[in-house]
Amino acid sequence: MPRPLDHNQLGQDVRKNESGPNTLEVGSQDQRTDREDMEIVPETPTLDQQEGANSAFYRSCKQYLDTHQPEHTECQGFAGGIVVAWKASEVQICVEITDFQFMHLMINFMNGPSWKFTAVYVGPKEELRKEMWQKLKSISQHNTESWMMAGDFNDIASQDEKKGGAHVIARICNNFLDNFNACKLMDLGAVGYKFTWRGPLVNGHDRLFERLDRAMSNDVWRIMFPEAIVKVLPRIEFSDHHTIIIMLQRIQPLKQRSKFRFEKAWMYHKAYGDMVKQHWNKEKTLPARVNYMADEFSKWQRDLQQELTLVLKQEEAVWFQKSRSQWIKDGDRNTRYYHVKTIKRRRQNKIIMLRNDQNEWVEEEENLKAMVNNYYKRLFAAPENNIQWQQNRYSYPNISESEYDCLKENISSLEVKNALFAMASWKAPGHDDFPAGFVLGRNITENIVIAQEMLHSMTKMKSKAGFFVIKVDFSKAFDRLNWEFIHRVLIEVKIPDEMIRVIMNCVTSVKSNVLWNGSRSDFFYPKCGVRQGDPMSPYLFVLCMDKLSHLIVEATNNEKWKPMRAGKTGPLISHLMFADDLLLFGQAVEENMIVVMDVLNKFCLMSGQQVNYDKSSIYFSRNVTADMRAILSAQAGLKETPNLGKYLGVPALGRAPRVQDFQYLVE
Repeated sequence: MPRPLDHNQLGQDVRKNESGPNTLEVGSQDQRTDREDMEIVPETPTLDQQEGANSAFYRSCKQYLDTHQPEHTECQGFAGGIVVAWKASEVQICVEITDFQFMHLMINFMNGPSWKFTAVYVGPKEELRKEMWQKLKSISQHNTESWMMAGDFNDIASQDEKKGGAHVIARICNNFLDNFNACKLMDLGAVGYKFTWRGPLVNGHDRLFERLDRAMSNDVWRIMFPEAIVKVLPRIEFSDHHTIIIMLQRIQPLKQRSKFRFEKAWMYHKAYGDMVKQHWNKEKTLPARVNYMADEFSKWQRDLQQELTLVLKQEEAVWFQKSRSQWIKDGDRNTRYYHVKTIKRRRQNKIIMLRNDQNEWVEEEENLKAMVNNYYKRLFAAPENNIQWQQNRYSYPNISESEYDCLKENISSLEVKNALFAMASWKAPGHDDFPAGFVLGRNITENIVIAQEMLHSMTKMKSKAGFFVIKVDFSKAFDRLNWEFIHRVLIEVKIPDEMIRVIMNCVTSVKSNVLWNGSRSDFFYPKCGVRQGDPMSPYLFVLCMDKLSHLIVEATNNEKWKPMRAGKTGPLISHLMFADDLLLFGQAVEENMIVVMDVLNKFCLMSGQQVNYDKSSIYFSRNVTADMRAILSAQAGLKETPNLGKYLGVPALGRAPRVQDFQYLVE
């Protein structure tokens, strides 16, 4: 087994030689710690060009790694080349294959496992990439051992791994994915910075960011190092690449009691029914019974695990004798697949590091847990000010007499039982077969079509009157909904008092905790928001958002808000709303923008909502002058955008769609 993190850390510096001979020396002093056992530097000049044993790299390796002469591959001109150095007292290295673009090694940690490692620098030209991948595929075909590969691949796997510049070419991304899939490798992911390379600044263009550097492994290596993570460190000033560190084993976090989870397999055990009957009535209240049963099931699980282990050994022995070990090979292969899937899922669900309000990365387990807990406590804290409720002439439609009488009836035990027993056994609660966000009579495609038509008309406008559309993003919309506002809305809807009491009791009686890396934090009591996943929450949220519609309708009918019309005879459109997805339309004049922002601010003061100005944006029709765009953008506090991105999951386009607009569906 690997030793603790102090010696089981593999460092990979992917620094470029922008600063000439001093690159390695400066980078080593800025980034390296005394816990690294290896250093790999792709795309460097060969060591012979660096003054031999007196070079900066040798001095650095001697000081930090206590190594003998590093291994390297020759560069071609001023590009390419890979240098590998290691701590001789901790690691043994055997070079098996060298190439201009990669170095294939056998690594053996002292008193630890041995495994294959390939350090990679892939040339930017497509023919060089093809050549290297063909050689790596050949290695893969003959490899049966644990294998990990890392370096600068000069390729990305999807549009999500690129920021700025033109859209990626799907064919190139697919080729990259096909190549490492053909080598039976999986991406190990990364924590820290999302992109590992940044391009130069070019006048008139945004800087380009891409994830060119990564680590990947086969399933054998992943099982050998289930706790391994890849960290992307801050970029060094002189380099266009970030350093990546591959940590083979995490320092063990504080042991915490894991969250109880009911296992469906228990229900098929012959003793399950008797056990439930025996223990269920030992407590009086339902919550107490559930907690008591959770403890009993946890004890029972330990006994069942011992039974299962014994049965599996017996089954293995039977099939070993019948099949002359073939079954064991297939069984191992099958187990390995599910083992790797479990490791990947656990790794994806585990939080390794987060950035705090001071833009600093936090890694210590206790500090991370406190940071997350405090964030949610602040989010669900009691509002600082009372809501500023405003009654207006527009309100909700009246409830029919029969509906009112139905709502006044007392809730019976039989009704509760029927609702519970009508739910599917292994699904989230819901009163029917529709998803929780479904509202009868409302179709999401209607909003999408209207939005597309409005944007299309904005690209064709030639008249004097220009228009804008604001895409509003509410920050944590469900979580910030003010409880007093919900209560006022229910009164205005004219729901019976007793039913309002029941609803508000469900909303306000909640207590929460944070599920942190499989364990629960301490409970805290929210003072605002509705629970996501509760079947009642979407209805309450839609009712509350309708209050914004009332304010907008009042402003438009008073001719203060000047809405937009698509075409000469189309209807006037002031807003499109589907849950918290909101588009606001209006004439591009200063007086109108004042009214629009005033209505939005009134609603936020009433409801507790907050506009996320960083994620909200404004889009103008083609006939709005540049000066007016700047004035209105500043007035609204929003950034202008050439396109609104997605609306309700579909690209909001004011033109004919292009292939790259829907490339995300292919990916």
